[in-house]
Amino acid sequence: MWGTHCYRWSDLDFEANAKEGMEADWPIRYKDIEPWYDYVETFVGISGQAEGLAQIPDGKFLPPFELNCAEQHLRKSVLKSFPNRGITPGRVAHLTKYDPAIYPIIK
Repeated sequence: MWGTHCYRWSDLDFEANAKEGMEADWPIRYKDIEPWYDYVETFVGISGQAEGLAQIPDGKFLPPFELNCAEQHLRKSVLKSFPNRGITPGRVAHLTKYDPAIYPIIK
């Protein structure tokens, strides 16, 4: 189910077949499609938060939705117990900021 979630594949995904010896290697890598990710995220309007994680590359995000109070409590608890882990808003195709240059037909 898509559910409007939009995550970029990373080099970890594109290189997995070759590293694991399974199936055929991908003929492309992340750098080959990164400009297309940028284009689509800008056009569609993906909200999210840059985290700098190799497994889910950052993109061209609109401001993220704020975490609700339960999610904020969970985030604090996770960081307290596991300082190298985090809770972040999902990267979703929802407009959180209007830009008439990109979306001129919305009124």
